[in-house]
Amino acid sequence: HFAYLAAYDNQRWVPIAFAEIKNEVAIFENVGRGAVYLPILWDGNFIPVGFPINVKKNGEVKYMVPDNSKVETIRMERKYPVYNRIYSYSKRMCNALFQVCSSSKFEDMKTLARITRNPNMQMDSIQIIGNSEQFRYLRYVSPVRGHCNVAELQFFDGNERVIPVGVSTDGTESEGFDGREVLDNNYLTYYDSQKSDYAYLNIDFGKTVHLTKIKYLPRNDDNYVKPGHQYRLDYYGINGPRPIAVIKATSHSVVFPNAPSSALFILHDLTSGTEERIFEIENGQLIWH
Repeated sequence: HFAYLAAYDNQRWVPIAFAEIKNEVAIFENVGRGAVYLPILWDGNFIPVGFPINVKKNGEVKYMVPDNSKVETIRMERKYPVYNRIYSYSKRMCNALFQVCSSSKFEDMKTLARITRNPNMQMDSIQIIGNSEQFRYLRYVSPVRGHCNVAELQFFDGNERVIPVGVSTDGTESEGFDGREVLDNNYLTYYDSQKSDYAYLNIDFGKTVHLTKIKYLPRNDDNYVKPGHQYRLDYYGINGPRPIAVIKATSHSVVFPNAPSSALFILHDLTSGTEERIFEIENGQLIWH
C-alpha cells in the first residue's frame, strides 16, 4: 500500500520518505533538492521498483535511465569523493626529511632525502640515486604543522624490501599512538603527534643497511584504488543494481569499458573497505551524489 524513496548513506539505501499508492501511483511531496533517490517497495525485503531519480538543486527531476545503445569507458581512481578535511592531511608530509646515522644517540645525522611533493593521499616514493651511505638508524622529521602524520613507511634496497626491527618516538605522541602504526601495513592506521612542528620518529633496522628507495603513505581515507584489489562496477537499472564487470587492479586505477550512458553507478572494493558513493558520468566528468 506504500512506496518509499530511499537515499544512499555511503553503505546502503535508507528509506527517508513514504507515500500511499493510489491507482498504481505514489506522489511524494516536499522532496529535498540536490539528491538522488531510489523508489522502492517493502515486503519484508528491499525491492527497487524504478530508475534512480535525480532531484537537482534547481528543482528539475531527472530519471536516470541507462542507455545501453550508447556505451562509454569509465576510469576510476577512487570509490568515494575526496573531502577537503581528509585531503589536507596529505599536505602534512610535504618538506619532511629522512635523516640517517649509525649511532643510537642519533649523532652526526645526514639528510638522505626530502619529500618535495604532495602525495595526494596515495602511496608515493623517493628514489635515492647515487647514495652509497650505509647506516642502521633513520629518522623521519615532520615539517611545520605536520604533526608527524604518517600512515606507512616502507624501505627498499633495489627490489629487496628492508624490514625495520623497531620504531621509537620523540615522546610527543597523542594518546593511543606509539609509532608502530607506520610499520603495520595497514593503510588506515597512522601516527599522530601533539607537537605541530618537527616531531619525529626513529627507525631501527637492527643492522647496517643501504637504501635506494623509500615509499611513504600519508594519513588518508584508504578509498583510492589499490593494486591487487578486486573491484566491481554496478549500474542501476529499473530493478536495482546490475554488475558491469569485476576487475583486479594492477595500478592505482581501474578501467571499465561498455558502461551504459545516462546511468547511476557505484564502485565496490570486493577486497576491503566500507565507504563507497554513488555517481554519474556527465559530459565525461564524474559527479558524486
